[in-house]
Amino acid sequence: MSLVTILWTGAASAALLLAIVHLTVWAFGRQQHASLALAGAAVALVGITFAELGMMQAGSAEEWGRWVYWIHFPMFFLLVAIALFVRLYFRAGLSWLLWSVIAIRCVILTANLALEPNFNFESITSIRMIPFLGEQVAVLESGVTSHWQWLATLSVILLVAYVAEATWRVWRRNGQDDRRKALIVGGGTLLFVVLSTALTQLVIWQQVQMPFLITAPYLILVLAMALELGWDTLLASALARSLQESETRLELAANAGQLGLWTWDMNHDRIWATERARSFFGLRPKDRIDIDDLRARIHIDDYPRVREALQNSVGNQSRYVAEFRIGQDDASARWISARGKIESDAEGNVDPASHAEQRQTMAAIEQALARLPARQREAFLLRYWEELDVAETAAAMGCSEGSVKTHCSRAVHALSTALKTKGITL
Repeated sequence: MSLVTILWTGAASAALLLAIVHLTVWAFGRQQHASLALAGAAVALVGITFAELGMMQAGSAEEWGRWVYWIHFPMFFLLVAIALFVRLYFRAGLSWLLWSVIAIRCVILTANLALEPNFNFESITSIRMIPFLGEQVAVLESGVTSHWQWLATLSVILLVAYVAEATWRVWRRNGQDDRRKALIVGGGTLLFVVLSTALTQLVIWQQVQMPFLITAPYLILVLAMALELGWDTLLASALARSLQESETRLELAANAGQLGLWTWDMNHDRIWATERARSFFGLRPKDRIDIDDLRARIHIDDYPRVREALQNSVGNQSRYVAEFRIGQDDASARWISARGKIESDAEGNVDPASHAEQRQTMAAIEQALARLPARQREAFLLRYWEELDVAETAAAMGCSEGSVKTHCSRAVHALSTALKTKGITL
């Protein structure tokens, strides 16, 4: 097996592996459309790789021209997928440039079906063999470039402009990860598009005699995405450790504030709760929380009211407030006051992805709350957690309304100061 065949087959394997990785990412999170686009580009590159091999091993001008004809099909999907990937991954880019690229490539693909020998050439007179990576490969020697080739050149110029503009826009956002993504992913994509299209256009316009080289520059994009995936893996590992520490701090803070905290992922019916929240329902720390089991523990007379409050909260995307008893024995039943809110995405769907961020924010708030003096914490919780007015809070605490206002003012100031250092506004 020749060195060229080994290298190009290896590149195809790398592209196929990238496609499998990103298809898996998309399969586990169907909203990851950028991963689907990148997987499509990788699959298209496999087709381009074998077309390039066919061109380099062609035995006649006619055979070389047929391979140019066939390369248009994976080329169409590669360029369109790259453009869509940039739009979906960066959430940036000029729409008119994107649709111009797609429209022109559709015209080129359609014209390629009707023209002989292919869209790029009116005729291919001869090919010749040149040394390349230690062996002889076929390249174009002479032919007549199609008078429509300017359309293909225009499409790649627009694609380069589109990727460059989107990358620049992401760089200017100046967010925590934006500049890294612009440099690694945007820069890698831009470099691949510029190199591959420039080299190909030079061959078609017969400015150089060399093979089509789209596969080799694609390895730049493979390397860029490997770096980005590695970075994401490190971030995921750090986030997992941070979440574990946050949950421990959250548990301690909740206990200090006499609170039980919980989250419910309605999409997957998964419930997370602190130890104290579990104890309210008579659950052990390691027990699996089942929603049907929780329903059975709520007093039968109170459950309709709890269900109605939950349905109203989900239906109206409003705050959930309910008071109910745990246990069926009226004498020993424990009263619970529950509060919550729905976290949803832009379409109004419940968003489980926000749970990690929510837990970290709650951990910071509850940790700061636990440090407050007892009377300040009590006043704050009654006013802003239980939503009592000043008079009701004063009656519950056995103090004057002026004292309630003083305690709440000091609590809010202390919490605001503590949380501002963590980037949280109360």
